Amino acid sequence: MGCVSIKFKIGMEPKIEHHSFSIFEDKSNFKENILRIVIIALGFRGDVQPFLNLGIGLREAGHDVQVATAENFKDLVKEQGLDFIPSEIYPL
Repeated sequence: MGCVSIKFKIGMEPKIEHHSFSIFEDKSNFKENILRIVIIALGFRGDVQPFLNLGIGLREAGHDVQVATAENFKDLVKEQGLDFIPSEIYPL
């Protein structure tokens, strides 16, 4: 079990901090500190891009990240090395 804190400051890259904890004594059956994350990003490219940056940071921290967004952003998501989930919701 764990928690990820993400701190944002205007004009700076997000700072990602990991806080791990567990209620289990035996940790041999799960990967500690690995989260499976789905980011849902809707809107125009300017709305989606910040979430891709977040996904990149989380992936670099060792997490499994998928991005659910409109089909027209598929190449953009994949170029960043993130897994893409097509969304039926289209940007405005």
